[in-house]
Amino acid sequence: MILESITRRSCVSMLLPTLVIGQHAFADTPVDLRQERLAVWHYKGAVADFFSAADMAKPPYTVSPVDVSGGSMVISCYKAGSLDYAFMSQVPALFAAQDALSFKLIAAVKGDLEQSGLLIPAGSPIRSVADLRGRRIGYIPATSDHYYLLKILGDHGLVLSDIQAAPMSATTARAAFSAGYLDGLISGNYVAQLMIEQTNARWLVTDANSQAGWLSYFAISARIDALADPRKRAAIGDYLKREQKIWDWIGSNPDYYVRVMSRQTGISEQIFQKMIVARRSPIQVVPVSDQIIEQQQDVADTFLRAGCIPRRVDAGTLWDRTYSDLILR
Repeated sequence: MILESITRRSCVSMLLPTLVIGQHAFADTPVDLRQERLAVWHYKGAVADFFSAADMAKPPYTVSPVDVSGGSMVISCYKAGSLDYAFMSQVPALFAAQDALSFKLIAAVKGDLEQSGLLIPAGSPIRSVADLRGRRIGYIPATSDHYYLLKILGDHGLVLSDIQAAPMSATTARAAFSAGYLDGLISGNYVAQLMIEQTNARWLVTDANSQAGWLSYFAISARIDALADPRKRAAIGDYLKREQKIWDWIGSNPDYYVRVMSRQTGISEQIFQKMIVARRSPIQVVPVSDQIIEQQQDVADTFLRAGCIPRRVDAGTLWDRTYSDLILR
């Protein structure tokens, strides 16, 4: 894959308004954002880590980073009112929707984000999904990993009760797999690549060779109360547009992305280079669509059939299309 680098000067077109979101966006009159504060999700390699390199103008409001690593923590922060905007998997929203929802999904992020699958330890006799019967398989509950496990099993005539399902935290799962306490682990992203490198683990099933219904997008979310506030709503729209432009910039500057991710995680650049090479489609922020909602509905129904959630979720009620026109501009 040959990707052209773009110079800092050529990013001038990415600069966003320094004072207001215009009248045509989310307010009847221009909104002065200089006194506004937006609490934004932050984790390793979040888009804010690339603003400077992309020569993107400083937002006209104060951005307060909230360091949270996973979906359950994002939901807790939303409930506490300490977070306004976050990147997340579509799956935690289905579990959060079993109670009063404190956030909405406002955009989708498509592309090869995770490169996920089912890892098997080196030397394992497991050769097929059928061999997983009675085996101890680790996964992180209420996440994309949870869904992938259900789909992998279901597509081969198995259910959770056919294996020893082992829900655990991400840190515990990695340690347990490396120590040999698991027969398999649902994993993805650089964590999976690191375990392959460190333990000689191998993929049994991946999103590259399976039709198991792998998720084709993640989501960007915003707190409902923030969306109801004109200034917050305008700031969210501004930040969403910045996120869209940064992902486009990353697609043209993969080497810089690799360096930042390596520095943020302490993992070798070679692992991220491999992930870039294996990426089959660019990462893009896209507006809410009926197709996106239909995919999430299928995911929700999968969890319901497996008994993982008590009530059916209407996926369409989780989304807010306020920013769809903005994303298309």
